[in-house]
Amino acid sequence: MDDFFIGAEPPQVLLCATCGKLLGDDPDDEPDGDAGLPICGECDRARDFDALLESKALSKRADATDR
Repeated sequence: MDDFFIGAEPPQVLLCATCGKLLGDDPDDEPDGDAGLPICGECDRARDFDALLESKALSKRADATDR
């Protein structure tokens, strides 16, 4: 029986919107995320790394066209 939750909210379980992993104690876990959806630290770091690579690639292309 669920008498433990009478009058109280059940504990909120957050899953990463990208990979489905449970958010835990990773300091990079973002319960609200950029789009309002939870994202785990691993997916957050991967997203940041991908954005960095794309930024560098665009910068190299711009440098090549300026010549």
